[in-house]
Amino acid sequence: AGLVIFLLLLLFFRRVSLIIAPMLVAVFTVLCTMGLLIGGGYDVHIMSSMIAIFLMPISVADSVHVLSEFFDAYHRFRDKKEAVRHVIGHLFMPMLYTSLTTIAGFASLITTPIPPVQVFGAHVAIGVALAWVFTMTFVPAYIMLFVPQSMLDRIPAKKEDHKRSGLDRMLEK
Repeated sequence: AGLVIFLLLLLFFRRVSLIIAPMLVAVFTVLCTMGLLIGGGYDVHIMSSMIAIFLMPISVADSVHVLSEFFDAYHRFRDKKEAVRHVIGHLFMPMLYTSLTTIAGFASLITTPIPPVQVFGAHVAIGVALAWVFTMTFVPAYIMLFVPQSMLDRIPAKKEDHKRSGLDRMLEK
């Protein structure tokens, strides 16, 4: 799952330096969650081994939103700090709500009478929370520290297509 996600991110962003942050968020999320599982004395079985498979794409999703929005907003501000501030301000609440609803969905599995499903649900819920925290803290820090200004200036600005399709107009409404 990690390799497929890495290759897809590489296809979309075309630079390894830009996809390191989402991959690190995913790896840290899985390591911390699985460490909590094992440290809590739970067995690794067929159900709990799926925790990592669920957390990889979930934890990458928010990071990709931040990176994508950052590269769209950067050319408007021409300043990393202002662009990051804008992106986090713009995405904070939507990403919080999606993470909270995902957490609630997986946490609801705790109410099932099947212990492996309870453990799975609890740990995926914890992992989603960790992924959100890592995304909100690590990704902006990564952008500020490790994405060079010169690379940002070489990325072409997103061109606005003046000829909009019917689907564009419908989605905008």
